[in-house]
Amino acid sequence: MTDGTEEGPPRVAFVTNGNWFSNVGLAPILHSLSAARLPTLVFLTTGLRRQGRSRVLEGIRLARTWGVRLLMLKLLGTVVATVMGVLTRRPLTVSQTCREVGITVAHTRNLNVGEGFAALEAFQPAVLVSFSCPYRLTASVLGQPSIGALNAHSSLLPEYAGVSTYVHVLAEGRCSTGFTVHEMVEKFDAGRILAQSESVIPERTSVFALFHELCVRGGALLEAVVWDALRSGTLSGKPQELSKRSYRGEPTSKQVRQLKARGHAVIRLNDFVALLRPPRPTDGS
Repeated sequence: MTDGTEEGPPRVAFVTNGNWFSNVGLAPILHSLSAARLPTLVFLTTGLRRQGRSRVLEGIRLARTWGVRLLMLKLLGTVVATVMGVLTRRPLTVSQTCREVGITVAHTRNLNVGEGFAALEAFQPAVLVSFSCPYRLTASVLGQPSIGALNAHSSLLPEYAGVSTYVHVLAEGRCSTGFTVHEMVEKFDAGRILAQSESVIPERTSVFALFHELCVRGGALLEAVVWDALRSGTLSGKPQELSKRSYRGEPTSKQVRQLKARGHAVIRLNDFVALLRPPRPTDGS
């Protein structure tokens, strides 16, 4: 295995909002890195889209944009999952999984500046992984890992770059979507594609169920890419055809109405069964 730093084994850093969906995607690689005893640091970020304004005001803005149904989905993946994880003693969030496997967690509002950036710089990662980080990472952050920075994205890039694309594909009546692991560059969702997996969209599915499925598939994909990068000491991928790029912004209540008109839903009663089930770790090491 190629060293990511001059001394010792390669180090892996993550930045994530840490919610239930992120845990579904990250639990496999967190388990395998812990089993391999590789130095790992997870940054749980509390920052929102616009870093320069009050989190309260930014939260209100996002709630108004999303509408009630999408807001409830977001709360389900954060507040509800955290409480249920404590009550059931199951690791349902990233912080709970890290506690279970002995991985260090650092809390930061903004990894781009201040104490968060200083901690990342001191850690000297070989690989940096972004999974549902709610804001754009700067060139200074992306330049820290010696091998490279990766992002997990819930669409088949270059189509559907942007935010919460699993909502947009349902609203627009797409029959399939997928998951992409790509190299992070300064241009949002535009780096080399490292791996992709396509998924068929079931009829009358929910936003919750589709994103859950994408995170399950994406977690396996991400684990393979990270281990390949650590072993080879490089990122292997192909440039995106940016002429085919499309971008989607923050989903709104309009997209919710559109997906409901197509027979889909934001969340269904049987989706709660998945919420109670912790992700299954793999032995990717």
